[in-house]
Amino acid sequence: MCSSLDDIVSQLSKLREAEEECMKRLPDKCYLPEALTVVEEVLREYGISVVDPGSLLRGLENRGRIRVKRTKGVALIIKMGD
Repeated sequence: MCSSLDDIVSQLSKLREAEEECMKRLPDKCYLPEALTVVEEVLREYGISVVDPGSLLRGLENRGRIRVKRTKGVALIIKMGD
């Protein structure tokens, strides 16, 4: 159990770096499926499995890094200025 807890702590410490990498790779505007693909790739590269791509995007939205515009079943992801 201790090693799995250490693994979780290690992954969470890499999460901020992964978020920054996602912000670099995301286009200024894209639809949700493309954004999820970008985030999945980054999480895989950083070895992070404790956070799913949707949760990471919601976190970025909550902190004002991205805006999600939802209309008629379509979600458009818009990067906000730093």
